[in-house]
Amino acid sequence: DSFSLSAQRIMSQYSSVHRTNGITILAGEKINLLLIIENPSIISYKIRVGDKLDIDLSALVIHNTNNKCIESVPSHRCQEESALFEINSNSKCVFTLSNEFSWLTPKTVAYEITISPKNISQEKERISEILTEETEKTLEKREISLKEKLLELEKIAEELRNKLSKEIENEKELQEKKLDCLAQQTGLEEKLETLERENLKKKIDVKAISEEIEEMSLSLENILQKESSNNNHNNSQRRGSSGSLFDDDEFSIDFSVNLSFHPDREDNYD
Repeated sequence: DSFSLSAQRIMSQYSSVHRTNGITILAGEKINLLLIIENPSIISYKIRVGDKLDIDLSALVIHNTNNKCIESVPSHRCQEESALFEINSNSKCVFTLSNEFSWLTPKTVAYEITISPKNISQEKERISEILTEETEKTLEKREISLKEKLLELEKIAEELRNKLSKEIENEKELQEKKLDCLAQQTGLEEKLETLERENLKKKIDVKAISEEIEEMSLSLENILQKESSNNNHNNSQRRGSSGSLFDDDEFSIDFSVNLSFHPDREDNYD
């Protein structure tokens, strides 16, 4: 219930109470609560919407004497509210709980409306005290709820900080690995460049040696050709002068060689 049991007992002695623990108002609909006020009275009300949703609340007072309308509670949206106002003449009071602004969501509303005679000042003070007490209880509940939510938020924030810290550490490790890879890549590139330079130098050395060998081969070939040409020329001159391929000296040399080549033969000549 909206009020404590003690408050209900006090008001039941002097007042009429209209109460419901929960009524469903569909989306796009509203309900009107009509109260007949025969004497100057104090109207106190308590509204609460379930599931932390809200409803549009208003209260209109229509005086029977002149049909004058007074908006005692201007139209506004609320989730939970308690208040009171006075009616000084024979009137009708219409409370409107509207869910017309919602297209999809139905609302469950609990309310308690109390009509108390205005000329009982003591009762008015007691009702005011009760409302104040209930308001303090509501504020205390809200404070507890807010503290619980704050603790949850702090827990979530701590988890997020830890997660962020781990991500930062992972990012640092990744950067270090990238730097190591870059350093290794740079070292490999330098080694490859050194090998390429050495290979190019070897190729140049091999080419120079090949060219030198080729030059020496050509030089040797020229020398051999000249020697061959000279020998042919000398032989031609000798054949022209003696009419024989061998001269006396050559023959004697060959002969002596032949003699010395067979020293043990029996038919050797002196």
